[in-house]
Amino acid sequence: MQTIDDHLSDFFEKTTIPFIYFPQNNVQSKKQLAIYISMLNDNTVLLSTAWTFSFPAALAGLSYKQVEYIAKHAPTVYKKQLVETIQTSYKIKEALEISKNLDESTDNNAQHQQRVKNVIQYIKDNRNAFEF
Repeated sequence: MQTIDDHLSDFFEKTTIPFIYFPQNNVQSKKQLAIYISMLNDNTVLLSTAWTFSFPAALAGLSYKQVEYIAKHAPTVYKKQLVETIQTSYKIKEALEISKNLDESTDNNAQHQQRVKNVIQYIKDNRNAFEF
């Protein structure tokens, strides 16, 4: 039998990061997560757990503005997770593939790949802000 705390914990997790519960084993679900992350306000992106930032699809959805907000306002564990993610070559490669797929699937001249490259470069250039 679950306690009230168990139910609250389940509810909190499902409402703060709903697309994480979709399998991340196909391009469509990865694109969904990237789009979902990109639509979040700067402060809303912090409602998810730090674990969210371990997903390449989450990295593919982050904006430069969101990453600046994370650098200034997020708990250290969030920042460390982002740094770990960009230090993992297969995650960067996958994030760039997701963003390329987003570029190809949009009618306008979206620059998702360039945005992801800018986000990665920002984190690298401002590494000190992500270590504290």
